[in-house]
Order: sequence, then C-alpha cells, then structure tokens
Amino acid sequence: MTDSGRLCHILVADDEPHIGRIIKMKLEQGPFRVSLAYDGQEALDFINSGEQLDLVLLDLMMPKLSGLDVLRWSLVQRSFSPNLSARKNSTRSSRVSLERLTKRE
Repeated sequence: MTDSGRLCHILVADDEPHIGRIIKMKLEQGPFRVSLAYDGQEALDFINSGEQLDLVLLDLMMPKLSGLDVLRWSLVQRSFSPNLSARKNSTRSSRVSLERLTKRE
C-alpha cells in the first residue's frame, strides 16, 4: 500500500497469457492491484492512458513492440521513471540494450 492507503498498481506485460495470470495471482496476494497487457503495444497504450502505475514488469520479447521498445518509448515520452533490471536468463544483447538505455543522459 502507498502512504495514501491505496494499493500499489502494477502493470504486467507478457505475451504468454498463462505467465501473466500466474504473476497477477501471486502479486494480488501482496496485496497489489495488477493490470495485464498481452503485447508491447497494449503495454505502451496502458502506460500512456494516464492510469497511475507504481511498477511496470515487461517481458523483453513480445509481439508488436518488445519490452525494450516499450521502455524506450516510455523514456522518450517520460511516461515513468524506470528502475531497470534484467533476469538472469536474459540474452546478452538484451542486457547490453538495457545498459545503453540507462546511460542515455
């Protein structure tokens, strides 16, 4: 919960519906408010909708826009201030792309 008493709102973007639902179910036990997006474009649209988000979890490989594309556009539009990390099994090129994005300024 936030200081104002509202549930923290998390957007989970993953193109595999069963993965997104499992993550959602676990996070809601937190308790957190969780929204799902099933591709990169849907995630970016949600981020730009004006809905207050406290955390965005992005799958790196999604249709329409990758997680890195969503992150890149969000940085350009200043939609949110990211705290970036890559999973242990992320590809080297994904980790390098994340490093480049964090050194943009």
